[in-house]
Amino acid sequence: MLKSRIDGVSELAKFLSVLVQGQPPNSLRSPLMRSFFSNIAARLRRDQRGATAVEYGIMVSLIAVVIIVAVTLLGNNLVTTFNGVACSVKGGTMSTATATVPSACSK
Repeated sequence: MLKSRIDGVSELAKFLSVLVQGQPPNSLRSPLMRSFFSNIAARLRRDQRGATAVEYGIMVSLIAVVIIVAVTLLGNNLVTTFNGVACSVKGGTMSTATATVPSACSK
């Protein structure tokens, strides 16, 4: 087992040196090298932890975008509503805003 791993690592080193030199990868035809790469590919297909983390990241980012859009679109209406409620709690009345004068509390 150890001998086959050492052979696999040496084959990988030969393959990488051939790639760096720009020559065609003849060592990829070796059954040991194909077995090495197919084992790596099988492990990557089975491992779902990274995919789950990416899915959660996308979901959180979409929720953040929805919150930002909602606050941006409803921001002015919320400020007006809370100011009206604060004025009512104080016992005053809220005057309506015009183009030149903002709304104000009478008390």
